[in-house]
Amino acid sequence: MSKKKVLVVDDEQGIIAVWEEALDTFGHEVFTANNGDRAIDQLKKVRFDLVLTDINMPGSDGFVILDYFASIEEKPKIIVSTGQVESLERLNDYSIERVIMKPFDLIDELNYINNLLT
Repeated sequence: MSKKKVLVVDDEQGIIAVWEEALDTFGHEVFTANNGDRAIDQLKKVRFDLVLTDINMPGSDGFVILDYFASIEEKPKIIVSTGQVESLERLNDYSIERVIMKPFDLIDELNYINNLLT
C-alpha cells in the first residue's frame, strides 16, 4: 500500500496525538491542524487522500472545511468526528464518507480508514 496523506483536524491535542500515532503506525503521512482556517491553509498546499475533521471547534469549525470542499473540484475523502448529536442533521448537506461519534473505538475506525484508503 502506498503512503497516503491524511489531515487530522481537531482542537483537542490529545485526540490529534492518538490519530497521529495510530495512522503513522499504519504507514500514512499525517498532517495536523487545530482549527478550520489552519486546515484550509494546508489544503491549499497539499493534496490529501483523507481529511479527518472534528466539527465543533472554537473559532473556525469543521463546517468551514466542509464549505471549502464545496468550492473545489478535487476533494479528498472526508470523515467527520463529533461528540454532539445536534451536528448530525446539518452534515446531511455534505458529501462525507463517515461520521465518527465520540467516544469511538479506535481499532474499528482505523480498519475502516485503511479499507477506505486502499
